[in-house]
Amino acid sequence: MKAILDALPTVMGQNERMDAVIESVLKEANLEEMARLSNYMKIKIKFSLPVSIRIGRRYKESNTHTFVALFEKNGNLYYKQRRTARTGRPISTYLIESWEPIPRRSTEFRDYQEFAKKIDRRFMDEKGIKDLWNSKSGQHGGQYRPNDFRKLSKTGIRLVKEFMHYFNGIDAEPSEGYRDVSEGDNKVLSRKHYSTGQMNSQFGRDITVSHQTNIPRVYWSSEYPGCGNGRYGLLVNEREYLWLEDD
Repeated sequence: MKAILDALPTVMGQNERMDAVIESVLKEANLEEMARLSNYMKIKIKFSLPVSIRIGRRYKESNTHTFVALFEKNGNLYYKQRRTARTGRPISTYLIESWEPIPRRSTEFRDYQEFAKKIDRRFMDEKGIKDLWNSKSGQHGGQYRPNDFRKLSKTGIRLVKEFMHYFNGIDAEPSEGYRDVSEGDNKVLSRKHYSTGQMNSQFGRDITVSHQTNIPRVYWSSEYPGCGNGRYGLLVNEREYLWLEDD
């Protein structure tokens, strides 16, 4: 049973308990250590023959499966369908050819450069990026993390494409898509998707993306229909927004 552990040293330093398990695995990669490591990351196992693994209410047959949680008991290996499950199903260990851990995404940015790479300069200038880096999240009170950047839905991506037809950047001259605001010489470009669903329904939310010429940021909101409450953030590139707050 071969263990592919190349990625493990790169994720050390995030959690003392995880580091201790990683050190133990690197010394002896047996079934018990594999199971202990699954408390911190998924484990991908390659079998010599296709095996059937239950996923939800169905079974999937394949030579390779990725498991969210494992445990070892009396020399036998079991998999859980959910990390919090109390029971598991047996794995044919004699069919295991190799296994490798899949480390979870880092919970923090390594440095400012890694954080800044997430943000397209058309949507925010360097000063704005540095201000965000030095600020705290309104949700968890710490420095912004990778999981504070959220992927846009298919509807959101389509809306941003419409927005980008008129938007050339926070420092660019406003196009014909901008409209005048009530005071001053500022202009606003805004595009909105209206949901067909009811409040809190599964049919979607009202989504808005907007930019005002005197503000070097592009705003994003996703609100419950007819409610005015929802999720708010900053559009940072054409496929992600930075989550600022919920109300």
